[in-house]
Amino acid sequence: MHAQPPKARMTPAKATTLAYGCLLMLSATLGCGDSNGGSDSGDLQAILGVWEGTGSQGDFTWTIRATIGAEEQTVEYPSLGCGGTWTLLEAGGGDYFFSEDITFGESACIDDGLVELSTISENQLEFLFYIDEESRQAGIVEAIGMLERGGGGTGGTGGAGAAGGMGGIGGIGGAGGVEPPTTITDNNYARLNGDAVGRGIQSTNALRKTVQITVVTPNPDVEVATTGYVFRRANDVETTRWHFVLTNRSTSVACFIRLSDIMLKDSDGDVLADAGISFVEGNIGDPGNGMWTGSCLEPGASGPVLDIDSAEVYSAIASIEIGSISTATTTSAPPPAIVRGTSYSRQGSGDAFSVTVENIGAGPAYLGGSSRYVLLDDANEPLWWSFLDGEGEIAPGEEFELVEDNSLYEGEANTMDVYVDFEEGP
Repeated sequence: MHAQPPKARMTPAKATTLAYGCLLMLSATLGCGDSNGGSDSGDLQAILGVWEGTGSQGDFTWTIRATIGAEEQTVEYPSLGCGGTWTLLEAGGGDYFFSEDITFGESACIDDGLVELSTISENQLEFLFYIDEESRQAGIVEAIGMLERGGGGTGGTGGAGAAGGMGGIGGIGGAGGVEPPTTITDNNYARLNGDAVGRGIQSTNALRKTVQITVVTPNPDVEVATTGYVFRRANDVETTRWHFVLTNRSTSVACFIRLSDIMLKDSDGDVLADAGISFVEGNIGDPGNGMWTGSCLEPGASGPVLDIDSAEVYSAIASIEIGSISTATTTSAPPPAIVRGTSYSRQGSGDAFSVTVENIGAGPAYLGGSSRYVLLDDANEPLWWSFLDGEGEIAPGEEFELVEDNSLYEGEANTMDVYVDFEEGP
């Protein structure tokens, strides 16, 4: 695992999404009820300190920052805007079991779960989440993750040092004299042209339509387009994905741009589905704690909101209502890595295609599991979006292949926007 979005990229999503987030609010936030711990805090001696990384469920990832002290254990989920305390229940053999109490950002987190940390090495912990004690006893894991020992130290030459972890940006090295970037604009984004992708058996009108976008409580720092698009992969499918654009109208870099209380509505204004929360698909920034997130926009920059809901409402949906929008500002230096798509090509005669990305920045990066592509029509309007598979390290000057194994999209496109999910490299 890796430290995401941190990108906190997160792309964060909501409780009712499909494979990449259908249990997000239940497990991504790792909520848990009160519990009377049965172990002494002295059992935590080996893992005292700050641990940072990401949790993952399906294709969705979110950031984690845990501070384990002798007297108190706290946890934050920066990409989701929530956190709380852990209570030790059991410890032994390098394994630690906690309950969790969410104390802020309750609207984004649901209680009642168990967290297990298992020692991999002195500086690495495996992170597992169970819905309840019954699930734990049955070995039914809802979410997984990896944490690295951090604590605010600065990295060594060419990346973060092992002890420094995600605590600070590593020094620049191994990039052939490449200067570190001064802006995050487009540090993970590219528009590519190439082979026709998609099955090409349905018209655009059968698979896409426009909807109205409204905001109940506007945020003066975030402008929301009044019109967006909803898509389906085939004309007999009612599951809905959507795309609309936000613009940062503040004078500072904004990260963790989060939309809450999203409602899908019909033409009469009746609620078809509660879509929970979502985040902007922005550029990669460091909000100041050494953890990178792909939910950032420079002043004046725009980014799409890409999400999906399992409710079968495509034919009926006429508008998307957003309850509120929140942001966090940052003035920290941009991440040294810049990873963008350079080309894509169709694989054989099937529905698969690959996207080549390159690190043209001054520092290493780790490609996460939430890279996305958006297919575009001839006017560069969105047709469909989905995820690209592929995780791994990418050093300055190196290339990496991301893959769409089976797009299932029954339309066709020759242009795509690619948003690369990457975090701080080793």
